Amino acid sequence: MRISGCLLGILLLLLSLASCAPQPAITPSPLAAAPEQAKQCTAVYPHGKWQFVHLITFSMPGGRKGTAIGVSVIDKGSINAALMTVEGFTLFAASFDGRLKITRALPPFDKSGFGRGLMRDLRLMFLSPPGDNVQYGKLADGSALCRYQAAAGQSTDIILLPAQRWEIKQYNSKHCKIRTIEAWPQGDGNRQISGNHQLVKQWRPPKRMELQAYGSASYSLKMELISSQKL
Repeated sequence: MRISGCLLGILLLLLSLASCAPQPAITPSPLAAAPEQAKQCTAVYPHGKWQFVHLITFSMPGGRKGTAIGVSVIDKGSINAALMTVEGFTLFAASFDGRLKITRALPPFDKSGFGRGLMRDLRLMFLSPPGDNVQYGKLADGSALCRYQAAAGQSTDIILLPAQRWEIKQYNSKHCKIRTIEAWPQGDGNRQISGNHQLVKQWRPPKRMELQAYGSASYSLKMELISSQKL
């Protein structure tokens, strides 16, 4: 059976809509609550210069899986990152400071776009989005969030969850979800309770983070913290 070009286009559009997880509506927070909510959202990110070492388990399209040691140095808007075998052999190394610079890339980490994608994911995990256009509100389940709007139409939601957990969700210009990050804190986490408010303590990196990328080339990363050091 032959399918006309018009019908094929409609089918492809329906499939793309069905696979899109839309951005949820939010109830705006009172204006007086915005400063405290902004402080809580920025508290999920490191401040100052930090070095992290993670055990990374990744799942790629086609069922491919693997593990690597990831070393990341985060300093304001810059990132230096390396992937190594468990024996310490460097497979990939790059830096980002507004521009991507790759210094080592062995197969399969030499594929086009890998370095840019890795830095994009690390920036989403560890660098706070620009705060020029932010909405503060709550989801239908009562979770507080900060919605950062980018100039190109992309947006990032930081969602504050019970047990001092948080999620980061990124959406494209069509309001379809493209990334989700879940984070679990260490011990008593990064906050302490005082009355009805959460006060930021010294920041501590999450003990575990999971990233899920959506779309035709979906993949996932599970990151277990091995060590962290403020430099």
